[in-house]
Amino acid sequence: MPQTPSTSRPGDVAAKGEAGPAIGMLDHLELSIGGMTCPHCPAAIEKALRAVAGVAHAHVNLANALATIDFDSQQVKVADLLRAVRSAGYIA
Repeated sequence: MPQTPSTSRPGDVAAKGEAGPAIGMLDHLELSIGGMTCPHCPAAIEKALRAVAGVAHAHVNLANALATIDFDSQQVKVADLLRAVRSAGYIA
């Protein structure tokens, strides 16, 4: 069950799941995002995250400033996801 951070700040990370050798195992990450100012911002962040090899799913919620990401930790590290968000011009 996803946690709803009540006092999260940009850069707060909550990782769940276990990456294992089995195909199809994905890690789940909830990431606080800062700097979103309009309804187009989530789409820009989602596009940046989906461009990272190993990201299976990315969704950004403007109302709670939270990105949920499913990714293969064998292909991508959390630092890569943070870099993608920051490269898109947002705070992570």
